[in-house]
Amino acid sequence: FEEDYIATGFGSYLAMPILRNDWSADISLDAAKALVVKCLQVCFYRDVHAYNRIQFGVCDGENVTISDPFAMEHFWGHSMWLEKRLQADDKGHVGDTW
Repeated sequence: FEEDYIATGFGSYLAMPILRNDWSADISLDAAKALVVKCLQVCFYRDVHAYNRIQFGVCDGENVTISDPFAMEHFWGHSMWLEKRLQADDKGHVGDTW
């Protein structure tokens, strides 16, 4: 099996479209890392139990480098995310989640 990029698990649904659109054969290492972070941020926002700290491992055929863990940027303060839609109103009706 040989491929330029892959994603597994839920990433195969969420990250593959991003990789198909943004990856190119001449992508730089920094651009590739930014692309990976973009993919992982989408997965992070989708999985309530995900952790926002990641690290990179780079193997260039001669050397292996593993970065220190770092936190991906994220923002959970969007007004729609903070809206309490599942609380019952004064008549006992619960709002819908959409």
